[in-house]
Amino acid sequence: CKSVKLNNNYNDTVLFVKDFICGKTDIYTFMEAYQESTEIKDLLQNIVNQIIQKNIPIKRRTYIDKKTNRTYQPKPILEELIPKSVNKHHLFRKSKSQSTYDISEYIRLNDHKSISGAYRIFLFVFDIYFQIDSKTESTDYYKNEYKFMLDVIPRYLCSGTSEEYISSQIIPKYPADMKKALRKNTIKEEIKNTFKRECKAYPRWLQNAQWPIGTDNLPMLFIKQEITADTGKYYFKDSTTGEIQIVTQTC
Repeated sequence: CKSVKLNNNYNDTVLFVKDFICGKTDIYTFMEAYQESTEIKDLLQNIVNQIIQKNIPIKRRTYIDKKTNRTYQPKPILEELIPKSVNKHHLFRKSKSQSTYDISEYIRLNDHKSISGAYRIFLFVFDIYFQIDSKTESTDYYKNEYKFMLDVIPRYLCSGTSEEYISSQIIPKYPADMKKALRKNTIKEEIKNTFKRECKAYPRWLQNAQWPIGTDNLPMLFIKQEITADTGKYYFKDSTTGEIQIVTQTC
């Protein structure tokens, strides 16, 4: 049975990554270490390289659905990223030994300061770490925070810059150890008071929410929208400068 093998030089780094997976090390400490040195990236990259070059099957984590008591195995992001990368290399006639997937690409695309970005980075690192240690239990913190975020953010603010602002600027002000109902209601009220509207209607986005941020680092005032069959124009005003900004989307 093929498996990923690491030399002893990685021992300290493996323990550090394990602490992140277990919840002993938070995302900020992890990302600071990741950005300041190459050890973590080298470890994760080494695992991915072996999977590709030795054609090692990617292990899947097994979970139990509490409602049905059935087990399920979500598809790891690696199963999508690795084949795409390998096929891209093959198009340029590179040998399999040269084919790889640069793990820094995925991490770079996600902002660890936002809840959704932190959750995606955590799952990605856990997917890779799981290939060398399938027995370590992971923290549920990032999953729970992500589910909580989806629960408190209204539909017209889900995704895009709006979600990023709420998950990085509002939710972190209220710690997860608050009473859930109080935390939920307090955050919802602040979201309502932060994303202000001059009109009664909410933005009916044709794409991801693109509520612009003003010069005071607060969301602009929503004035009105003009929606046609395939185009949406959304008018916002900067509360500090009075500048009008129009966001245009098409479908």
